[in-house]
Amino acid sequence: MTTTMISTTFGTVANCVATDDQDAPTTGATVATVAVNGNKATAIVTDKGGSSDGATGTWHFERTGKIWKLPSGA
Repeated sequence: MTTTMISTTFGTVANCVATDDQDAPTTGATVATVAVNGNKATAIVTDKGGSSDGATGTWHFERTGKIWKLPSGA
């Protein structure tokens, strides 16, 4: 999660932390607008179900070998 994703989804970090224990779990997600640039990629991810239904943000990925992962510290 990036600062931008948290602020887009929750408004503030405090809201994100405050709602963490009260949230119903997300039941799925949709992925759109995938952009690959070498060993890095971004995708727009939208939560489905749960308390964050409809929350949208950009996820960043890095490729290690043949596997795409969220980068360390993300």
